[in-house]
Amino acid sequence: MMIASPVLYSEEQVLFTPAHARPVTNERSQNGQMEMVVPAMADLMDQTGTIVLHVRERDFEKAEEDLARYIEASRSFNNLVVSLDMTESDIREFAEGNMENMDALATLIEESKRMDELSRLEVIYQDEKNSENFYSVTYEGEALQMKMEEALERYQHQQTKMTDIGTKYDLPVSSYVQSVSGFAGVVEENDRTHQGWDTPPENDRPAPSISVSPPSASYGDSVQVSGVIPDRSTGTLSIFLDGREWTTAAADKTGRYAAFIPVSSIRAGRHLLYAVHDGGYSDVAEFEVLAAPADLALEAGPAASGWEENLLCSGTLFCGGVPVEGARVTIASDDGTTLAAETDAEGSYSCTGRLEPGIRELRAVVSGESQPLRYTISDTVEVEVPEPGARVTALVMKAAALLIIAIGTVLGIRRRQAGQPSRNLLASSRRTDIPLGGVWFGTEPDTVSQACEWTPSQVDERYTDLLSAGRYGDAIRLLYLSIAARIGKEQKIRNYTALTPREVLGIATAAAPAGGLSGFIRAYEKVRYGRSEPSYEQTTCLHRLYDHADGHGGEND
Repeated sequence: MMIASPVLYSEEQVLFTPAHARPVTNERSQNGQMEMVVPAMADLMDQTGTIVLHVRERDFEKAEEDLARYIEASRSFNNLVVSLDMTESDIREFAEGNMENMDALATLIEESKRMDELSRLEVIYQDEKNSENFYSVTYEGEALQMKMEEALERYQHQQTKMTDIGTKYDLPVSSYVQSVSGFAGVVEENDRTHQGWDTPPENDRPAPSISVSPPSASYGDSVQVSGVIPDRSTGTLSIFLDGREWTTAAADKTGRYAAFIPVSSIRAGRHLLYAVHDGGYSDVAEFEVLAAPADLALEAGPAASGWEENLLCSGTLFCGGVPVEGARVTIASDDGTTLAAETDAEGSYSCTGRLEPGIRELRAVVSGESQPLRYTISDTVEVEVPEPGARVTALVMKAAALLIIAIGTVLGIRRRQAGQPSRNLLASSRRTDIPLGGVWFGTEPDTVSQACEWTPSQVDERYTDLLSAGRYGDAIRLLYLSIAARIGKEQKIRNYTALTPREVLGIATAAAPAGGLSGFIRAYEKVRYGRSEPSYEQTTCLHRLYDHADGHGGEND
């Protein structure tokens, strides 16, 4: 059979065998994804230059605006990478390097802006000969300079990786390289500014000692800050972290003090500490916070309402067995939609949202922007997102079915109690038929006899009401009864409600060509007497057949 056309793979038919893969298909899929990702990469690399330029010009307002756009673009890019499942390639390395650059640029803007403020304060305090505030400004300036130098080191460290990837995909590498040199220029200018400050005046007040242990820590750990105040002084001293007051500690009778600083809400990197007591400043101590790996779990399923929000996501975030609180979690779908949540004290998070119905693949992402966590992605979760209101409709249909069963039971009990014998179905034309699908239209009486008098527009109006209410079984029963009533009236059959659909079709066919009636009857029997409730699609399909069955079209629509 294969001799005449020995084709393993073709455009028209996608075939797979245990021993072969289809490289053309895979290549095209990858190329299609790259066409979506590469423009976003180019935009990110290009934005870094303008941010550094504004900082160098001391236009911090524009720099912060550009940074906000850069952060939002970075998040969108990360979500796109996750949704396309391109996390094991150059794109993943680019995303991680871009996150480092984003954090470094944020540090550059924040600390450069604060350095300008300190430069003005330094002049004021020098003129006022305010030695205590002058010491405070000098120490904070030293901490700021160290943080900027560390940010520059991280920014420069990404240059080789980012430029290599950029060259591979024809990205604007020159703009990014200029931003690296501009970053270094800003740090040098700030250093010259700091070095130009006057030497602090001699301070004869006793300075406390300070030490920090351990020298490095990660999420869930704490560092101990301790020291001694000379002359066994008592009282409370302030401990400053990176130039800003962080906490206080009380000295005992021997002048010793100690405080513990949790590092869970401190960014990864090097940090400076110093203590101040009664105007006396300690030396500067240094410690490092390490970014730690995290465990991110995700669960997803249909939302309870199913209307405005059709998806419920939940999960946990732990680091070293410790729950992570206050972390931003982004849930990315393979259709590009993203949801956001925040973890609580137990490390749990949850959120609801709306996605396009269908089979969706979801992943949760934690970037570690505000906490010392590594960039973390959860396992992929596949979920079937229902149509709007599908769950509510199913519950309503189940409730309606239970109500119908209950009503039928009550009617049966009453009949037995009254001792009325069962009448022959062919005995009377005035018998009110109760459809199998349920009680007709609330409390309206004698629906079957009314169906004979309804005009086509009234039938369509009642059908629309039933369809909107999710009463699909009643809607298709209405269509059949209106046809049966018309045929019964034309053929003068008084007990047409006791006939089966096939009998109605036989009567109509004997009298005249049935047109599209046979197609409607066959479809009606399949749906009406099926094992499951009719669906919206089946109901609307029967309505189209109904239009042709009533003498307006052929047998097949």
